Amino acid sequence: MNNRPVIIKGKRRILSQEQNKATVPHRATQRVLSILDLLAQAKESLTFSEIQKSLNIPKSSLSPILHTMVNAEYVQSNEADATYSVGIHAFMAGKAFERSNDDLTMLRRVMQGIVDKTNETCQVGILDHNKVLYLVRIDSPQVIRLVSSPGYLLPAYCTAIGKVLISEWSDERLKELGPEPYDRYTDRTITTREALSEELEKVREYGIARDRSEMTKGVQCIAVSLKVQGSIKYGLGLTVPDYRLTDEKLQEFKQVLKDAQTQLEAMLI
Repeated sequence: MNNRPVIIKGKRRILSQEQNKATVPHRATQRVLSILDLLAQAKESLTFSEIQKSLNIPKSSLSPILHTMVNAEYVQSNEADATYSVGIHAFMAGKAFERSNDDLTMLRRVMQGIVDKTNETCQVGILDHNKVLYLVRIDSPQVIRLVSSPGYLLPAYCTAIGKVLISEWSDERLKELGPEPYDRYTDRTITTREALSEELEKVREYGIARDRSEMTKGVQCIAVSLKVQGSIKYGLGLTVPDYRLTDEKLQEFKQVLKDAQTQLEAMLI
């Protein structure tokens, strides 16, 4: 066995091959998780070929993995069109996380109050690398409203929740968002790091971020950050159709979010 010495705080110890291997992701397990991530983010079910091409997994390896996941009901096989989607056991695992997370329970309660006051859709998200992962959504009771689901990933640079989550990033760290120009979703999307940095300076100054139809045409979002133990952990936002967001409503919604921010930051410890 080829062991190699490692120096830690002046002491020598041997890092065995077994210990070294433990730091490397297990390939088969990583593939299972990648499949679940891909299906969770897909807007519709995917074919075998689409999964294989997206993840670059050899067909001979992908076939038994999918077969096992289907049998265990973590993936659903749709025989009518030969596609795959998230299975019931994956859904149940997600719901178990939601039930066991005290933060989400508190967030839901306060979010429902926000929706009751504003009649608009309220969402909470966290940062997942350089994107926003939406965790919770409470729908507006109005007929015309945002249609989305928890679990989706959206770019941080063009969403209000994303902007509050990265509002304390340095200009150097903003490079983690990827190369310029950023992907453009509407004619209002911010596409340069310089423009984003200027926008984040305003977020830090006023404590409020806005998405002025930068992600979806005709839809705006307002958001505040939620800090836990001094660090930004969540973004809390309201999503509103353009035509309903009057200047008067904008000021009202900002205050509702600020009040909720004060309440939640006292609860989230």
